[in-house]
Amino acid sequence: MLRDVRSGTARGPLVGRGAEIARLRDALVAVAAGQGGLVLLEGEPGIGKSTVLSEAFADAPRLGCELFWGVADD
Repeated sequence: MLRDVRSGTARGPLVGRGAEIARLRDALVAVAAGQGGLVLLEGEPGIGKSTVLSEAFADAPRLGCELFWGVADD
């Protein structure tokens, strides 16, 4: 069972997002190694952007990275 990195709550498995998660994890590993970068994740409301980010960055603390999360609304 996956856990939401923001709340620690359990959620179901992700399907069909492996490539996106792998690219984000690669970016996280690069940051942990001291390389800067930028990632833009965009899409329609409700398609799972936050869930993908939660899964991809779940190892941030283990890699020595602090994760800060913000949200915006119209």
